[in-house]
Amino acid sequence: ENLRPRLESLVIGGCSAGSLAAQMWAPLLLGSFWYSHAVILADSYLDLFPGRTQERILLDLGICDTPLLSELRRAQCFRGNLTAHDLFEDAMAAYPTVTFAQVNSKYDKTQRYFHQAVAYTSGVLPDITNGSTYLAAVNRRLRSFKRYPNYVSFLVNGGQHCYTPFADFYTTTANGTAAISCGDGPAGHLCRARQKVFNAHHMKLVDWVHNLLLPRTVKHSDCYGKKLSADKWTLGGIAYCDEGDERQRYRDSDHSRQQDFGRVALQKWVFDAVPDFLTGRLTFVHWSGPHVAATAMGIACAMVVMALAAITMRQRRLQWLGSHTAS
Repeated sequence: ENLRPRLESLVIGGCSAGSLAAQMWAPLLLGSFWYSHAVILADSYLDLFPGRTQERILLDLGICDTPLLSELRRAQCFRGNLTAHDLFEDAMAAYPTVTFAQVNSKYDKTQRYFHQAVAYTSGVLPDITNGSTYLAAVNRRLRSFKRYPNYVSFLVNGGQHCYTPFADFYTTTANGTAAISCGDGPAGHLCRARQKVFNAHHMKLVDWVHNLLLPRTVKHSDCYGKKLSADKWTLGGIAYCDEGDERQRYRDSDHSRQQDFGRVALQKWVFDAVPDFLTGRLTFVHWSGPHVAATAMGIACAMVVMALAAITMRQRRLQWLGSHTAS
């Protein structure tokens, strides 16, 4: 209530555990504000947990009882099948005009160590044992996200964990965190020529993020390295790129949340309210005012359409009866 009724820009982001929070809160928060342009920026955490430990952890943490979940996702959570990327993908699908972006290192040591710590303390074997298996897992997860045209990623050649809170956010490129010093002489000239070619195709991370925040611009994934197909990932080392990265481009529009909201509200009514209605527990307690208003408007429109259809059918029936009586 302390915010303007309509925001020009809404940015939701975080690094490390905050990255997971941004991914999991995205569906709820995007449905709680009015905005012209929105971006979800997840920095340095993908939910690459060993085995099925993530599902058990979310259940044990009590996520299932929170307003973060729809009725369908809540049931899935209680069955021990919910993951953070399920919620992230829900948001991508529900809000196709919102930009979703990921920043991650190709061999983030912190994420690798955490994966292994969870494995050993949970009594399961780790799926990620070195840099190459980690990068392969990263690319598999990013491929699932790239099914959505409003998703882009920025992969860095390096092992750093988190970029947005630190000074090298301003110097990092897809080729690493350090600015390259070329020196003098022929070697220096060659180095600068290579840098010029690189800079023509790759942005600094700060510029890439800045471009995300601008409406009506082309957003694109960025990765520097040899392009490899999925069958070569595990043997490709720790500096390659998915061959599909170059094709991931997305142009957003100067969009209003109203464009997505009616459809999302109707989906929410179908998936949330209908099960409650059928069991006698119809409630709007966890819905915000705009949710109720938009859903009520959608239901009213549906009732008008059904009423018009019923009137039309009645008129046609009367006409049919009249013609047959006359004959």
